[in-house]
Amino acid sequence: MFLDERSANLLKLLQHSSTSSMNEIEDQTGLTRRQIQYSLSKVNDWLESNHYKPVQYKREIGYFLSDNILEDEVSVRLTKRSYFFQRKIENKFFTC
Repeated sequence: MFLDERSANLLKLLQHSSTSSMNEIEDQTGLTRRQIQYSLSKVNDWLESNHYKPVQYKREIGYFLSDNILEDEVSVRLTKRSYFFQRKIENKFFTC
């Protein structure tokens, strides 16, 4: 399983801070609450698939990682997708 760039950046942010409120994450990333929640869901899927506990949330302290995940332990792989559009001309396909 791969993380997209936004989710990987969110994971790195959580790795470097002990706890973060939603407002702090919004300020640090420039993302909306919905974008953060979506990325947290992806991060949790990635963590669970790599046998780590998901991101925890406690109202009084915010979001945090309960497992100690060091950067050199975890190689965060980013997905890079390339899209190629084709145009049909005279029943032949040409890549643009």
